[in-house]
Amino acid sequence: MGSGGRFGVVGHGCCRIFLVRHGQTVMNTQVRFRGRRDVPLDAVGRGEAEEAARGLAGEGLSAVYSSPLGRAIEVASAITGACGVGAVRPLDALINLDYGEWEGLTREESAATHPEAFERYLHDPEQAVCPGGEAVACAADRVVAALRKLAARHPNGERVAAVS
Repeated sequence: MGSGGRFGVVGHGCCRIFLVRHGQTVMNTQVRFRGRRDVPLDAVGRGEAEEAARGLAGEGLSAVYSSPLGRAIEVASAITGACGVGAVRPLDALINLDYGEWEGLTREESAATHPEAFERYLHDPEQAVCPGGEAVACAADRVVAALRKLAARHPNGERVAAVS
């Protein structure tokens, strides 16, 4: 997913899914793994949420789904407000990677505490597992399965946003 407030499009069948990443948090600026910590958006992140909402306002969305984390729900809420599509629909499978013991750490701190695991994380993500957390490949499979489920749920040219 891109950096804060940016979005991309994945087409599947007749459904169009706009992928939206949560906006900036204080932990983004500190370059720390946030993972599943419920870190709120900062002022820049709230601006990015509004920017994403404006960017999607004319897309004819029929639903907005979100990770259960507050930073993603805040972005999704901005989008539902701009698009008039009702309430945000939480979808647990859109939650961030579980970084386990690396949550809250910088890249350098993670590399120092688990050098072999961090080397795999950087150079062999299909085999990488965050110590005490989730395998990167499993997280990717989880999100892809969720997007396929959304596409099946919204056929016939519908457009939805998925915030993670």
